[in-house]
Amino acid sequence: MVTKFQKQMFVVLKKVSYLVRLMPKLSIGKKKQQLLWAARLRDNKPPEPVHHSKVTIILDSCLNRWISGMFYRFPKELYFFPENEIQDHYFGEDYQKYKEILEADYDISERINEVRYYTNPLYRWQLSKYFIHHAFIVFKTDKWWWSIEKNGEGVTIARAQRLENVRDKYQLDRNRIVSERTGIELIKTAPGSVNITVKELIDRLWKGKQMNLNYKEKNGKQFANFIYDKIFRFLD
Repeated sequence: MVTKFQKQMFVVLKKVSYLVRLMPKLSIGKKKQQLLWAARLRDNKPPEPVHHSKVTIILDSCLNRWISGMFYRFPKELYFFPENEIQDHYFGEDYQKYKEILEADYDISERINEVRYYTNPLYRWQLSKYFIHHAFIVFKTDKWWWSIEKNGEGVTIARAQRLENVRDKYQLDRNRIVSERTGIELIKTAPGSVNITVKELIDRLWKGKQMNLNYKEKNGKQFANFIYDKIFRFLD
């Protein structure tokens, strides 16, 4: 049940989101703006990640923990959404069945050729996703585009033949949340080729205890960061 304190905090978050519009006047905002302009001069390559202060990082972590505890309390599952298939797959928490179905009915032996890290706002009223945002991974194999992400509903893998069907949609049939001032943004791409298959990626996530469906312990950003930083970033 939402308490009076949580309602008050929700109002505060709205005000914070409004004030973040003034960010370009701050040193952090100027640095980010400079990186964005530099990216345009480099043929639209994504900017290097901005190194924020410890205070900013702590505030970001606290906001995400509070939001995850407040809103994500319903049952969670493992999902797989293949494009052009009659049936989607829901597995509860049965990881072994999840993996067996993917291995038996879908080609997860394909090697991953390209990896992208995206973010989008959590709420439509957000004027900025500077502090609060969802993160997800999109990767490409020879035949398909894939997305993998974690949120309050669980862990979802989707597969489609067109990039926009996994980048712009959640579970292939719901448009991702965007607001008037911020939307889906490509933050970074893994350098060089990626020598790993889809099956190996899923195995590493399981061994790294990232398929845990407890959103309060590992939220969407932490999940995406683990995939990008611990798996893809250092592969040759």
